[in-house]
Amino acid sequence: MLDIVVYLLDEQFKDEISEAFQEKNYVVHFTDKPKEVVQLCKQEFVDIILVWPATIENVEDLLTVLNSKKLSHLPVVAVLTSPDQTSAMLQLPVAGVISIPLPREEFFSIIEQTVGEVKGVSKLLQGRFWQGKLEEFALLDLIQMVEMSARDAMMSISYLGHSGQVYFSYGKIIRASFRNLEGMEALKKLTCLTKADFQVNFTQVKPEYSLGLENSEIFNQLTKHLNLQQGYAEKLPDFRMDLKSFSKDIVEEANEMRKQILELCQNGESIYELLVVMNADNLEILQNVEELINQGILRERGEFFDIAREKAEKKGIASFWGSVSGFLRKESKEENRIQMYVPEQEEEEEAEKIEFSVSKNGLGRDEFEKFEKFLEDL
Repeated sequence: MLDIVVYLLDEQFKDEISEAFQEKNYVVHFTDKPKEVVQLCKQEFVDIILVWPATIENVEDLLTVLNSKKLSHLPVVAVLTSPDQTSAMLQLPVAGVISIPLPREEFFSIIEQTVGEVKGVSKLLQGRFWQGKLEEFALLDLIQMVEMSARDAMMSISYLGHSGQVYFSYGKIIRASFRNLEGMEALKKLTCLTKADFQVNFTQVKPEYSLGLENSEIFNQLTKHLNLQQGYAEKLPDFRMDLKSFSKDIVEEANEMRKQILELCQNGESIYELLVVMNADNLEILQNVEELINQGILRERGEFFDIAREKAEKKGIASFWGSVSGFLRKESKEENRIQMYVPEQEEEEEAEKIEFSVSKNGLGRDEFEKFEKFLEDL
């Protein structure tokens, strides 16, 4: 049995919700005020909060109130009556988005799955040491999980010699570093890492530093930054594909960032690796990469080899015709005139003489056989 708070913003849905949830023996609490949501969450063992029907504004307001009351660990699910806002809603730190109408069984399945995932995270939070790969847990997920624990922690992230740290005091981020980057610049770099290893140690951290931002503000900035990166990802080649510098002449005229990109790509480098090894802001790197690709200066490694192969093939064709010409072009030092007469016409007109010029050094049978073998060997 689940305990559910429904932040109801349209009374016309109340009867239908009550009837549907009774079938599953859920305990449902209705309210239309964020403050009452907080009171219910403090009084009851609430499993999940549904915002029904949800808009960006009322979900943001509720999340702000929950965060201020240290209740941000509770899962909030937005129920939409129109799918138009789905992508925008997913940018908020909600546990899920449901578009109705939807079959009841599918609706309940989503609710129970969301609650199950949250309970699984709660068990994980009881440990004193986590480790894994960022393919399994994105950095933003880990930040939220540490925040839910409300404990001191140090998170270490490493990838091929590049390392960074994020420090938490009572679940709040107080410092972040990546190589020589600090604060938000370091966090923006760390959020793009999807192949790195991570470790989280729950240990006492001295609150000597402060980013001056609440976790919710940090989360929103990082989410916005990732969304902008995703916009570039839709226009650029796969971030895992190697790019190669195609022209060396442009290097002297390029700005410093483009010079660095072209130098790194001389032997082939992926966009992902560029984002990792360069200290510049990821969006600036992606903008410059896009412009270099549009100018034809950067190309996918495979395309580079296609061009090289095409040039080689053209050279091979030129060589082939050159070889053919070698067979056919023979200087004629002496010509032998052969006269051929057209048969006499019925009118017994004087026959016309037709002359054909044949070089003594022309393509004889031996040369023809050599030429034929040459074609077969190609």
